[in-house]
Amino acid sequence: MEVAILNVTVLGTAITERSIFPLLSTFANVQLSEYVQRPDVIVLMSVIIGDFF
Repeated sequence: MEVAILNVTVLGTAITERSIFPLLSTFANVQLSEYVQRPDVIVLMSVIIGDFF
């Protein structure tokens, strides 16, 4: 439930409804600092590794 609220607040309802993976789109829009530009890669790898184990 919290993830759905996060997706709607970051992306908006239109993009959240059209997106296949709205969580990935949400993390693609996040910019942590000048050095970490693409945290979506880090999130995707952690999901893959976490699902594997």
